[in-house]
Amino acid sequence: MQEAVEVVGKKGWFFKADPEKGVIMVYPGTPPTFPAMIACPKQLIGKNDLRHAYLGMKLPERGRETGDWLSLDWKSGPGIMVAAAANSGKSVVINTLIAAALEAGFQLAICDDEDKSVDFQWCRPWIIPHGWGCDSPESAAATLIHVLEICSYRSKLIKQYGVENWWGLPKDEQEKNPLLLLVCDEVAQWAGSVTIPKVSKDNPMRIRAEYEASIHAANITYAMKITQKARFSGVCFLFCGQSTRLQDGFDPGMRVNLTTVISPTLQPSTAVEELLGGAKDFPEIPENIMQPGISRGAGLIRLPGMKPLIYKGFLRGEPEAKKIIQRPAARTSDRNPTAGRRHELGPLVMG
Repeated sequence: MQEAVEVVGKKGWFFKADPEKGVIMVYPGTPPTFPAMIACPKQLIGKNDLRHAYLGMKLPERGRETGDWLSLDWKSGPGIMVAAAANSGKSVVINTLIAAALEAGFQLAICDDEDKSVDFQWCRPWIIPHGWGCDSPESAAATLIHVLEICSYRSKLIKQYGVENWWGLPKDEQEKNPLLLLVCDEVAQWAGSVTIPKVSKDNPMRIRAEYEASIHAANITYAMKITQKARFSGVCFLFCGQSTRLQDGFDPGMRVNLTTVISPTLQPSTAVEELLGGAKDFPEIPENIMQPGISRGAGLIRLPGMKPLIYKGFLRGEPEAKKIIQRPAARTSDRNPTAGRRHELGPLVMG
């Protein structure tokens, strides 16, 4: 019917049907589009809370000039995957989510490749003790272990109160143990497969590669355990990478718990398209929003239990992200009973 309407009229014309009366009304219109840039509106300032993180605008429905504001729900979708190639706008999405979490009062921990961690220097003042896993694969392991210990402590607390998860804890316990966002970027660099050179077993190159492989394998295990256990403990997790293959650190057991999938581009790879739901549920991309300028910042998102949809994110870099942080996360050990505990790598990493 929509195709017939556009043949009779023009692109952008649409119809509305009234099945009870047996009437179809045809309306002239223009194809839905986005403005060149979307800034966070005044009515959303301060609206990020423990349930909502606002990302941008949904593609307007036919007949509307602007779309609804898009937000994700930390409770129903605590596991998030941001998958895209380099220079695709991935950092803007991550900054937006971190800023939204900090504004809501989250704690923050980050694992990243040492060379790329400069992208997160702006939010380092809000990192929990032992939460900066960006200096080496070993430091990522220590941070992941620390997050697992936080999960363990909170699981005992949840059991003590006889509730199902963090959301059922008394308010005073929630304030003592705030929601925590774990950001894992460039996962392949500290959890991906490591090639072992075919040289003698006592060759320094092989010894080093085997050691790196063991650290990376441990990190995959720790990360997967977090995705399986953390959501019940008030820990949300954001994983980012240019590829989502097993050899790049994304175990299938991990991916199944990343129920919110974000592609910062309208032309994702085949693998990312599958994560979004596959060709069957993939939305049709209007030609007009693929134009230069309009397409910048536009991407696809699949929220838990929903089909993927087209959206355009807020244009938010580091300065803008800093401005919206109104209530920064805790930085002292009194808000986190396990924050003061140090973690030794030795047998924990290698075992």
